[in-house]
Amino acid sequence: MTNVKRLLALLGTSALLSVFTPSLAIATNPSYGSLCKKLNAQQTYQYITYVCLRVKGKLVWTGKQEGSTSRVSTIAPQPTGFLDLFEKRRGISSGALSKARQVFQSSTETVPQIQIFTGPTTKTFETNAVRNIGTVYKLLGANQGIKAINVFYLNSQDETWARTKVQSMMGEIEYQKGQDFQGGPLVNCGEGIDCNRSTAWTTPDGTAYLIVGVPNNPDDSEKNFGVSDTEYYHSVDNAIYLFQNSLIPSGTPSIYPSNQPPYWLHLGGELLSACLAGSNLDSDLFYKCVRGRELSFSHGFPNPTLAQINQYLDLSNVGGLWRDSHYAQMNEALPIGTYLMEMFIAFKGPAALIDFDKLMSKGMSFADAFQSEFGISWQDAEPQMAKTIWDRYLSNY
Repeated sequence: MTNVKRLLALLGTSALLSVFTPSLAIATNPSYGSLCKKLNAQQTYQYITYVCLRVKGKLVWTGKQEGSTSRVSTIAPQPTGFLDLFEKRRGISSGALSKARQVFQSSTETVPQIQIFTGPTTKTFETNAVRNIGTVYKLLGANQGIKAINVFYLNSQDETWARTKVQSMMGEIEYQKGQDFQGGPLVNCGEGIDCNRSTAWTTPDGTAYLIVGVPNNPDDSEKNFGVSDTEYYHSVDNAIYLFQNSLIPSGTPSIYPSNQPPYWLHLGGELLSACLAGSNLDSDLFYKCVRGRELSFSHGFPNPTLAQINQYLDLSNVGGLWRDSHYAQMNEALPIGTYLMEMFIAFKGPAALIDFDKLMSKGMSFADAFQSEFGISWQDAEPQMAKTIWDRYLSNY
């Protein structure tokens, strides 16, 4: 179950705001949002061409020329794997987007029927749900037998309506099974008067149920990039285990089963799904969505150091810290997962979003799945990942 508002707020909203938040002083080297002196001046720094534009009465460096529809950038070399990851780290984002575009444009997948149900008092903020779900459907390619998709929007007042509707359509047995395996109610707005939790479940007949809580005051990232796309991704990784007959009930709520990928991987996958689909694969919108990680990173790692990143990425965490999906762990898992999943997609394309589920559902360990996916051990790749994450946090690109 995803606390969607917090997830997107930690990364997406800070991303949007950071683009237009000027620094206090004019920097020697330009960066997004820092002050500049001359209108329409251009300066290239570390593969990115910045343009000096007036934003809210101040001259600031941006990556967008006046009147253009995409980010102005000299294309940085894209990494092909961990051996050139750090050297070509400036090309990770463009590499991930490029791989996703190739898959989407070559896809011959036919998106199944999508039905949307909205609670009687609910006003949904999503306007592109069908498009966004369809985009993720095509990006994932292998959709594990999903034949129909039902989306339910609810606010706190409509929680009973949604529970009754979902239970009726899913059937009592499947509804209870979903609750047992997820370790909590499928339809649950959480405590208080706001409804900011969403989840998904797939039944054996191939129907994905996406249950999307609508908060009272959705933030800009929820509006711009959506929530149903992340829950469709969630429904696919759930279906992989369902149809492999390898679902393990949640013995302890918020602790991932031992045969599922780490929490950071799924959390990063949800965010990348939202950024790719919600941006409609537009480069400027995609970069805005994934930017701002330096803010969410600082929430999880106050006074961060490279040693802290290495400690978090240590493979010894695979059976402990990485399985813990309590909300308290989100501040650490979200930026780490987003950084890593962006790398993985840059190497392997959007299939990396579900490849670990496919391998681990068949009994492979995380370490063996990583070796199989990338041809290198986690231990050998980890120093390159940590160094790259640290550099990207410091430089915010």
